[in-house]
Amino acid sequence: MATIINCSATDLLPLPNVTTGLNAVTQSISLQAGDEIMVLSLTYGSTKKIVKDWALRTGASVTTVHLPLPLTSNEDVLERIGSAVSDRTKVIIIDQITSNTAMHLPVRAIAASCKSINPQMKVVVDAAHALFSQDVSIHRKDHSDTPALHEDFEHVDYWLTNAHKWFSTPKGAALLWVNPRTVHALHPAVVSHGYSPSYETNPSATTLARGKFLSGFSWDGCRDYAAFLTLPSAIYLWDKLEAVVSSEFHGDYRSDSPHSPARWTHIRQHHICHTLDHAERIFMEKWQLQAEDFPCPFDMRRTNPIRLIPLPATVRGKSTRDHVSDDDAFQLQEYLHHVHHIEVPIKCLEGRLYVRISAHVYNHPSEYEKLAWALLQV
Repeated sequence: MATIINCSATDLLPLPNVTTGLNAVTQSISLQAGDEIMVLSLTYGSTKKIVKDWALRTGASVTTVHLPLPLTSNEDVLERIGSAVSDRTKVIIIDQITSNTAMHLPVRAIAASCKSINPQMKVVVDAAHALFSQDVSIHRKDHSDTPALHEDFEHVDYWLTNAHKWFSTPKGAALLWVNPRTVHALHPAVVSHGYSPSYETNPSATTLARGKFLSGFSWDGCRDYAAFLTLPSAIYLWDKLEAVVSSEFHGDYRSDSPHSPARWTHIRQHHICHTLDHAERIFMEKWQLQAEDFPCPFDMRRTNPIRLIPLPATVRGKSTRDHVSDDDAFQLQEYLHHVHHIEVPIKCLEGRLYVRISAHVYNHPSEYEKLAWALLQV
């Protein structure tokens, strides 16, 4: 997997899920009263709970940067975050692709901006949706004998991703990349047989002993590793499908190097991005939507495997834009599931209803046509 995301295997850790990794990270960063943890209003729900618990245990405070919908640009996001960072801000947690709102945030620019204001703060990136759906390269692709961090990761301290989403393994396989400059500070959330602390040779230290980084996180009790054993099969599957898709659209399939980070570009373009582009056009036509109705500009969603689509002005005789609630979203989601046999999340965000669609190799435009038609029925 280090080859897939172009990093050193010694900087990569196997985890059961991103949530476990976030707990390890938060338990490894020392905070005290007066320190500040920064999250965004769009941050994943369970992450907000982890941060709240962390603040209660340490006496730190939580600052939530509000990103109102619709977002107007990446620059707007940067300005709002930059104006909130101070020398008290010790850590920021950023979603690379937000879950509820399906937006691709400018992680590189956010990380660089935060470090320029406070070089000591830690930047944690929740990239749960990134593996396979994005072209991830932690090191530069210049094939140098002394690999350097890609500019996307130069200012990132921790980056976490799940394999069970777009990489399509069973649940239970996730990865945590740790910037070499912060490896010494990371501590596993669960201490078990694999844990070998450095205080056995240095009584004042509480970190993992040299050479025990992997075992400290992989041998953390009785865990089922079956999901990790499927990773080679997933790589084989995507390589085979990429060859088919590439030859279909561009003739003979060629790759500069096996398992390169950009190897599955054609699947991402033709079976994810293009499918979602087509779906957006369907909804805009059928539901009479305008570009300004969407919660963010196209360039903040164009590479995502998920997208947030505003519902038509009225659905089943009720407004989707005035006096709506989470219960309205739930009832509509249940209606689609039980009446039309469509499984799709309906979101209530800032007083408006949206549908969050996704695409993978098994989806077809007719499925989005069916959804568009279903929500126009009285």
